[in-house]
Amino acid sequence: MVIYLQAFATGFERDYERIDHMYDHINRSPMGSMVLNGTGWSLNRERMASYLGFDSVLTTPMMQRNCIH
Repeated sequence: MVIYLQAFATGFERDYERIDHMYDHINRSPMGSMVLNGTGWSLNRERMASYLGFDSVLTTPMMQRNCIH
């Protein structure tokens, strides 16, 4: 019985690690990384990402597209 429950615990631990890694990967602000949709205002992307609660910013439009899918 213990081995049976330990198998579930191991699976849940692995899933938690994957979710934690995914959160680190997607917690980036896409603001200002698009090629065509820009703004005439001078925005500090890093500061805006910090205000919005993101850890960092996406650097290229390709990274943004890959994070959405």
